[in-house]
Amino acid sequence: MRKRGKSLTFEEEELEDLVESKKRTFALLALLYPFVDLQNSKFHIDHVFPKRQF
Repeated sequence: MRKRGKSLTFEEEELEDLVESKKRTFALLALLYPFVDLQNSKFHIDHVFPKRQF
């Protein structure tokens, strides 16, 4: 990234924006958990409401 002129650091304001933005939740989680294999993982789906109610 440095070769492309991109910074590898975040300012505090940028981190706050990431945390507060619902649209960037996946990106934030990917940064926090880089070891998760997104291609071959089977994720458990939590349901707020039981499936039978839909």
